[in-house]
Amino acid sequence: MAATQGEKRSIIIIKNIHKKAAEKQKYATKSSKESVTKQKHATKNSKESADKKSVYTSIRDKKINDKSIKDVFFVFLASIIVLISIILMIKPDDQKTRVYSNPQNYYNLAITHYNRMEYDKAFYFAEQAAVMGHLDANVLAGDMLYWGKGVKKDIPHALNMFLFAATQNSAFAMLMLGYHNLYIEKDYSEAFFWLKKSDEYNTPQASFYLGIIYIDGLQVKKSKKNAISYFKKSCKLGYEPACIELKKLHAN
Repeated sequence: MAATQGEKRSIIIIKNIHKKAAEKQKYATKSSKESVTKQKHATKNSKESADKKSVYTSIRDKKINDKSIKDVFFVFLASIIVLISIILMIKPDDQKTRVYSNPQNYYNLAITHYNRMEYDKAFYFAEQAAVMGHLDANVLAGDMLYWGKGVKKDIPHALNMFLFAATQNSAFAMLMLGYHNLYIEKDYSEAFFWLKKSDEYNTPQASFYLGIIYIDGLQVKKSKKNAISYFKKSCKLGYEPACIELKKLHAN
């Protein structure tokens, strides 16, 4: 039975409807697949980002831990250095704690430290020897007291030590008594007395100061001749200031 014109149109319409439905279904399926693919990519990127963040965090934490370890190490090292320094500071001086029966041993140590410009130690040992009656140590300790080397300046104490040594025929002690009276006390008579005695032991500085006394007429009659004589003696003994004064006098 032949289909009418209306039925054919209806069939075509139904087919078109089914075709469009099938296309929509196909598009929906494709969109769904693309969405799933995008979601997979997003998940993968998220995972990669998380992995990278995890690696960065791990590296950062490692650096922090390494820095902390270094800080702890340096603090420990600094503590050890400070501890060693303290131990060395409080460690007793073997030389000072050692007791000698011979004052020469103390005097030798005093000279050693004096030459090293370790004046505090030099004075300590010189004083130890001086107490035991060592004459040169007495003079050295007195000189250090007079000028304040390695010890607080104490001129009265120094002069007492010089006076004691001078009575034991110490030429240097006599020189210092003469110097002090010449330039500090201005007691020219006393100065002349001690310088003259020191000059008897051929002390070049004593001869020089006697020349000064004569050239300036300090408590003695001015005498260029005597001044030249003392300056010449001092110069020959190697005292350069005397040689300079001698040249000045000859120039005039």
